[in-house]
This record gives sequence, C-alpha cells and structure tokens, in this order.
Amino acid sequence: VKVHETYARPVPGAAGGPAGSGQADASKGEQLASVTQKSKTGEQLKLEVFRKGQDTELRAREVPKGEECRVKLTEEVLKELDKEDPWTELFSRVGVDPGPPRRIVVASQIGQGEASLPPAGTSMLITTFRYSADRYLISGMDLNAGTLAEVTVAEDGMTPQLKSKIAACKDNSSLYNLLVRGLSFEAGSSGLSFRAASACQS
Repeated sequence: VKVHETYARPVPGAAGGPAGSGQADASKGEQLASVTQKSKTGEQLKLEVFRKGQDTELRAREVPKGEECRVKLTEEVLKELDKEDPWTELFSRVGVDPGPPRRIVVASQIGQGEASLPPAGTSMLITTFRYSADRYLISGMDLNAGTLAEVTVAEDGMTPQLKSKIAACKDNSSLYNLLVRGLSFEAGSSGLSFRAASACQS
C-alpha cells in the first residue's frame, strides 16, 4: 500500500459521487463514501473515504487491479470542502500522476481569477489545478450565464515549448497566467478549449 500526504483545494462544480453507507469495519474504520468513476485524467478509479478515530483517509485504486493508494486528508482540506456534499467535490479532484512512480493524487489548486477569454471576450472565473507536471485541470465559470465548463490538459496536449515554459515558471501565479493564455471559450459549441501554441505566445 502506498501512502501519500496530499493537499487539495476547493473548486466550483463537481462530478457525481454517492454518499457512503456509514458502515463500520473495525480494521478500516467507518466508510463515509464510496464510488467507482472515470477520473478527469481518464482512468477508471475505485474511491472510498474512511474515518478512523480523528483521521480521515481517501483510499483509491485503478480498476480492475490497481494497487491501493492511501491519501491522508488534513483538517485544512476537510474544512474547505463543500459542507453539503464534501465527498462528491473531493472525488472530482482525484486523478493519476503517471510518475514515475505512478500514483493517485488529489489535484492541488494553482490559482483562481477572472479572465476575458477569446474569441468573444467571455468573462469567466478560471480555476486551475495540477495533478502532475504534465497534467492539469482547468475549470471555468461563465460569469454571465452561470454555467461551468472544464478542460483537461494532459500529455497529448503538451508540446516541448509548453513543457519548457511550465518548467521555467517560478511560482503558481506565473503558471496560472501561462495556462490561462492558452484558453478560449465558445458557448454552445466547443466550450472551454486549450491550445499550447496560444499559451506559449508572449
């Protein structure tokens, strides 16, 4: 079993995930939630949340035969989750860092801010998350329509130039700005899109 200390940040919107049964197992603790779903990074994952004493832990594995990975959830993370439906929000942030070593992680927030996206200058609240150096999730809330759109940036969307610029970012703020430069939004058609060439333009 791999144990990773991982930190998450809240994000608007989430994919579905049923509430747990609250069943208790003396060896595992109380199960708070369980779901099998496709992650934003493309893998099918079995996700469970357990509480034992004062500790809350995410246990996850790739379906069907992946190794279980345990992520300890800090008190800070738990306070930031949606109070009405915390585990749906948590599960929507879980993905895979291909490594090496390959591991399941909770995406960490890079930054959040308002941006005017081409081609129509749509005003959006953009939140960016990092799974690994080559995997990101970008969430956009249309401030006029109130709708949510998401795009995943992964290995197939990376170019050598973009990788170089990401590596050169000195902090989360510069990385956030780099990713936002690559975004465009068209309501009712392609939605939120990312182009590496646009991000790399000065």
